[in-house]
Amino acid sequence: MRFVEVVILLFVCQHASGVEVYEGEESVLLPCRVNVSVSQRSTVAWSREELKNPDVHVRQPSGDDHTDQNPRYTDRTSMRTAALQTGDLSLTLSKPTISDSDTYTCTVRRMGKLLSQTEVQLLVREPPPPVWPWVLVLIILLLLAAICVCVYVAYKRMKKRRADFQVGMVEVTEGVESVLLPFTPTVNLSGNIRVKWIRSGSEPVTVHVYQNSHSSPHQQDEVYRGRTEMKDDLWKEDLRRGGDLSLTLRKPGFGDRGIYVCTIYKNGKFLTQKKVALCVKAFQVATIEVTEGVESVLLPYRITAGNGEILRQKRVALCVKACQVEKVEVTEGVDTVLLPFQTRGQLHEDVTVEWRCSDPKPMVVHVYPNNQTQPDIQEEVYRGRTEMKEDPMRTGDLSLTLRKPQFDDGGVYICTVSRVGQTLTQKIIVLCIQEDWKRTMECLYQDDRKTNDTTQHFLNSLELYINQRTSEAAPLMAD
Repeated sequence: MRFVEVVILLFVCQHASGVEVYEGEESVLLPCRVNVSVSQRSTVAWSREELKNPDVHVRQPSGDDHTDQNPRYTDRTSMRTAALQTGDLSLTLSKPTISDSDTYTCTVRRMGKLLSQTEVQLLVREPPPPVWPWVLVLIILLLLAAICVCVYVAYKRMKKRRADFQVGMVEVTEGVESVLLPFTPTVNLSGNIRVKWIRSGSEPVTVHVYQNSHSSPHQQDEVYRGRTEMKDDLWKEDLRRGGDLSLTLRKPGFGDRGIYVCTIYKNGKFLTQKKVALCVKAFQVATIEVTEGVESVLLPYRITAGNGEILRQKRVALCVKACQVEKVEVTEGVDTVLLPFQTRGQLHEDVTVEWRCSDPKPMVVHVYPNNQTQPDIQEEVYRGRTEMKEDPMRTGDLSLTLRKPQFDDGGVYICTVSRVGQTLTQKIIVLCIQEDWKRTMECLYQDDRKTNDTTQHFLNSLELYINQRTSEAAPLMAD
């Protein structure tokens, strides 16, 4: 009897085990294994003593019993179907949460007698942060590292290329005396050095060759012979730290533009190189148009003080246009006469239109500056007799209407269009006013008739007076 009691005590005293799981997992297994002799025909109860209703899961020989199960575990617990036959009494708890953390007890009884009791410590932790952000950060860091490596390699290559192929740019204007293509390398130039300047292109042209302390004109292209020069005392200097290999090109023309390459060879092997882009700009050309007969013309050019060397040049194309001349004939006595002048296109608002009569003496006939007629400067004889059409700046119609033209109004009329003192265009109109002889003869005839009537009246009066004096003197003579 004592032996049986000892065996029962051995079944009861089971060490507790611990299980850890992250919240959000599908399920967690609470392990419990006993001898088959203990589990057969027994009742297994999983409980959690901290709860008011501690029943978590009950398995009887006839099956699961959920009668007194705590509602929080409804549909969340399960055991193997043959758990009592195999002795594997482990409990599967689905969807574990942090509130499920506690000590769970697996108790085995048979006929009310305790056969085994096992405690399992369940710890449900918060899930760790997702791994993908760290993976993303790692990928970004790797990409940045790769980019940095690529940039570094590209920088080293570019630095090496710059060191080997220096590039410069020189701009000059066509017609200057000379231009300097600079090159002052810092490499060691001592020893057997050969310097070759060429102009690159589809067919490279040899510009200058310097070897064995002197130039080799027979190796250069004919177009550059006598036009290139390098420093004469170059080889007298200490060339271990470099030297001045600049090339002077005299009388650069527009055809000399291009990429010039200076290559240095040492002992027959390439040493270093530089490219110089020469840009030869054409002369500045400005076009000035004036009309024949203007008082003067300005050829504009502004420069700064220098030392006498030709730095810039400019071409000014002067175009002197012949005056437009037109003849207008009218007969004295008409109401108006039109002096026509139609320009092309729309004129600027700040132009000045001036009509003058140059014969027999210069006189201002009409002025239209800034779209406002100014009769104050008109010659008095023309005031109230001239008129231009509306909005002449927009229409370009600068024609002048002269009212009541008289014989003395005939002459040469000049219309000048100017802007800021510069003549833009000009037109000359010769106005011929023919005398109306019929009207003149009628006037003379009427004047002559009036004169004859007056003389006749005077003679008649004189005759009457003489007759009166004669009749008065006759009686005296009779006495």
